[in-house]
Amino acid sequence: RVCCERPTPTADYQPSFHSPWLAATVEKLFATITTLLREYSGLQEMRQQHENLQKNIDRLKALASLFQETSLATLVLDDQYRIKAVNPAFEKVTGFSAEYSIGRRADFLKSNNNDETILNAAWKNLLDQACRDAQDAKRDVQVPLLPSLI
Repeated sequence: RVCCERPTPTADYQPSFHSPWLAATVEKLFATITTLLREYSGLQEMRQQHENLQKNIDRLKALASLFQETSLATLVLDDQYRIKAVNPAFEKVTGFSAEYSIGRRADFLKSNNNDETILNAAWKNLLDQACRDAQDAKRDVQVPLLPSLI
């Protein structure tokens, strides 16, 4: 006894629904599945955006740490040369506090009445410190001995 006969599937096969209710239900089901698939792909896109955002946050944290920990006086300016942020080294080198500096134009640091002796001494101190830092770094790096070229 044959309870159900199924036609052989072909490319142009369209199932026939004996009831309009069944046809409407299947149509709604397909619409719901389509909507869910769109939402799922949107969720995947949101997950990727979240991962990218997290990577950017990690980079910003690293840069913020570098900004705070560097021994170089560093300041952040806007497009009108107003100081937006300074690091602790800036305060130490210039003697100007962050509270005093932030919001001012960077040209307040310029002075036309600096004695050449003071400027030369400042440059000498900077160069001496740079040489000491370079020597410390060289001492910390292991350089393999290379054979002499004859």
